[in-house]
Amino acid sequence: MRQDEFFNSQIDALILQCKDYELERVSSKAMILEAEDKTYKQYVYTIVSEIDHKEKTIKLNSGGRETMTTKRHINDSINQYWFDLIQKDFTWYIVKNRDYPTGKKDLQSKLESGQIIEFTDNMILKY
Repeated sequence: MRQDEFFNSQIDALILQCKDYELERVSSKAMILEAEDKTYKQYVYTIVSEIDHKEKTIKLNSGGRETMTTKRHINDSINQYWFDLIQKDFTWYIVKNRDYPTGKKDLQSKLESGQIIEFTDNMILKY
């Protein structure tokens, strides 16, 4: 892997701060960086997930690209922690414990109870 492949990416800055890391390309536009107590997933030029294993948090970011591919990359990162990113009527939601809504009333009820959270860039989930 050439060093210039990651020029101008957010991963670059993180690599420079790390003493020990592993970098894995998962697609032509996505990679995963395992560094110390964190795992980062970058899609295009945006870190879509930052998992802090010490603090047990997950920071999510679409980079303004709310596409099916961005959603898939985020889901690949959060599914193992029992979270899912779903879309209903062009709005993204985080579902906890695979408790999917069955209709608009159920969605509203689960939003009010906190079982489902509306997605926002830079949101942080605890696992």
